[in-house]
Amino acid sequence: MSDLRTAIIQAQQTAQMLDRAKAASDRLLMTLEGTVEGALNSPLIADQHRDMHRRGTPSRLNTDPELQAFVLARIEHKTYKEVVSDVAKSFPPERQISISSLQRWWRKRSPQSALTVNY
Repeated sequence: MSDLRTAIIQAQQTAQMLDRAKAASDRLLMTLEGTVEGALNSPLIADQHRDMHRRGTPSRLNTDPELQAFVLARIEHKTYKEVVSDVAKSFPPERQISISSLQRWWRKRSPQSALTVNY
């Protein structure tokens, strides 16, 4: 009789341990689902993914921070042609830009500014 009572007590203890383990597993699963769902649905990640898989060669103005800063310092008060001329004087040929690339970059960067013609 005591062996039966001991077996029942051990079974109850095992059942309690399994219930606690299942609860912990459920909490972990809910945490992970929330983390993964949030991470995959982030607009920032989607933008980065699109940028990495965009066709063509990225603009020099997007990939060269020094060139970008140089252009931004001048674009508000000079014409595209003058900015391109300044770039040609200050940077080596492999870092130079064209008027059309400058205009395209500026339109994408600030659509409001593209309304004012800056030829």
